[in-house]
Amino acid sequence: MELIAAPALIVIYRWRIATEDAEEFRRSWARATRELAPFGSLGSLLAVGQDGIYHAIALWPGRETRDAAFAKMSKIAWPPAEALEPVVLDTIDNLWRINEKGGPVGPPS
Repeated sequence: MELIAAPALIVIYRWRIATEDAEEFRRSWARATRELAPFGSLGSLLAVGQDGIYHAIALWPGRETRDAAFAKMSKIAWPPAEALEPVVLDTIDNLWRINEKGGPVGPPS
């Protein structure tokens, strides 16, 4: 199968968010992800763990692309949240099937 562009940089962001701010946070995260797409972002995933901590996994072609995209991004109003230290990962082996053209993305049909 032919592969599409794969992320070389993965950033995992984490927050503690009050229940009443969660929906607004989700909208802000989605807006930020859409706004960064034209500047090279490969997208993101937002999830909440069993411990109530929110995690976002953002995919980038590399650090330079991410830094340049953030410099071009407009200010976004975020609801109150306690940001935890992000985890920055450099890809060594990328074996996600979502990188295959025509591979599974989303729920099975």
